[in-house]
Amino acid sequence: MRAEDIAGEHEDTDIGILLSFWNAARGSNRFPSQTDLDLATIPRLAPHVFILDAEDNSVFRYRYLGTAIDAHFGVNLTGHTFDEFRSGRVLDEITTFFKQIMDTSSMGILTTQLPSETNDAITYTRVGLPVADDHQSPNKILGLLLFHLPDTNVQYEETSYDLENEDIGVVNAVYGEL
Repeated sequence: MRAEDIAGEHEDTDIGILLSFWNAARGSNRFPSQTDLDLATIPRLAPHVFILDAEDNSVFRYRYLGTAIDAHFGVNLTGHTFDEFRSGRVLDEITTFFKQIMDTSSMGILTTQLPSETNDAITYTRVGLPVADDHQSPNKILGLLLFHLPDTNVQYEETSYDLENEDIGVVNAVYGEL
């Protein structure tokens, strides 16, 4: 499947906007570099955009996070790795997802629905696209994090750490060729 197909099939049009932005940023190159990414040209998406550094041994470090992401998590994660904030199966799922994007140089969309400490369930949509500072070999990921909070407000006894380690929730990942 092609990246345009999976973006077009998704109900959220912001994914298609991000893909168009990525394509425009790369120009005639295989991949855009981080310096090609002018987030000011996508002001509506910028609060939900992130950039990850891909380090050795499938370690991902937050290089940039939009303000909506920081506000949602209640902490600034810039400079931190996934394992400093996530654990258990959630850590495994997002690490595997972004590793697949790096290994295949493809676009990915990961949709997860997880219980939270304060809400019935939160649906997260993560989008990832490879970025290469040399325009050839991906070393970063441009991403979009969208979240949908339910209308209900339910209190759970467990902490977020406990909830991340339970086998509950929904996970769906799709990848598309660029």
